[in-house]
Amino acid sequence: MARWYAGQTANLDLQASNVAGLPWETYIAGAKIERMLPFGPVPGCALMVTLLSYAGTCCIGVNMDGAAVTEPDLLMSCLQDGLDEVLELVG
Repeated sequence: MARWYAGQTANLDLQASNVAGLPWETYIAGAKIERMLPFGPVPGCALMVTLLSYAGTCCIGVNMDGAAVTEPDLLMSCLQDGLDEVLELVG
């Protein structure tokens, strides 16, 4: 099954995923968890972008194949610009 799945994603440039995290605040050894940061694997595609929600906050993790993404700083700048544009629509 894993081999079949990897074959299905090998021709993709981008794969995106969202993960619903805990909707409430939680603690580890008495320390409050402030953020949960997602970093999904690159399953044969060039770029994996994962959004994880936790206690009313969303974090986005970007994992990329360095051979496929030759200008990672430019990519991250463009992703930030796009996210800012979407957030402006919300108000």
